[in-house]
Amino acid sequence: MRGSTGERTDRRRFAERGGVRDTHAGKRARIAGRRTLRPVDIPKRYITVEAESLAMKLASPTDFEILEALSDGRRNNAVNLAVVLDKNRSYVNTRLPVLADYELVHRVGPSPRSGLYEITDRGLAVTHLADRYDDPDVDFEALVDEWVETHADDE
Repeated sequence: MRGSTGERTDRRRFAERGGVRDTHAGKRARIAGRRTLRPVDIPKRYITVEAESLAMKLASPTDFEILEALSDGRRNNAVNLAVVLDKNRSYVNTRLPVLADYELVHRVGPSPRSGLYEITDRGLAVTHLADRYDDPDVDFEALVDEWVETHADDE
């Protein structure tokens, strides 16, 4: 049984190897003194991806309902939106950051962790073009970008 010192040492060695865990590839490798290294499985929530490479995948109808509820231009949080939409608060709370990644909503408020969101021009475009989202012949993201460009002059 390992003590806390041994566990700390293992973690330090793990970090020194750049997040690569040692695995022995059988008895022959141990006899020859070789070790095989394999990358550690990194949870998806820790992997960052450029925003431009994300394909817009919206949860229908919840994401559209959230955007519609925010389309009045007022700020709101997940608790209030969950009550208005009669949805689970934790589910709405998980969808809002996804919508923020697609730049459909923007986090605002007196502090960065306030949980207040407001709709962006792209979000308004999605509410206006929602009926075309499931059309396989339409590039929905390009359609949204085009709508934003043409209606940006109206402001």
